Amino acid sequence: MKCNNGHIVSGDFCHVCETKPEKKKPKPLQKISKKLKPELELYAIEGAKFMEENKICQYENCKQPSEQLHHKKRRGVNLNNKETWMAICAEHHYFIHHISPKDAKEKSYL
Repeated sequence: MKCNNGHIVSGDFCHVCETKPEKKKPKPLQKISKKLKPELELYAIEGAKFMEENKICQYENCKQPSEQLHHKKRRGVNLNNKETWMAICAEHHYFIHHISPKDAKEKSYL
């Protein structure tokens, strides 16, 4: 490693300049891939429309207002597949994923 003046540095200190060399900051990772960005933009628009059209929780026998968009199949290739979407209340969304996933799979909610 070299210091800012080009001296060879051993360890973490330049004994010629009596300074610590500046460490190069790593280039930040791209937060969203170029491929995924348009899919997420479409998802935001279509997901909002879906929730507007489905204001009541779609979990069987529930009459609460829907609050969240649940994916019955993994999002990846199904991110914008409306056939895998389900508008549900927060209580049932938690129930599906954390309380009774086995029951949810039997009902095709997962």
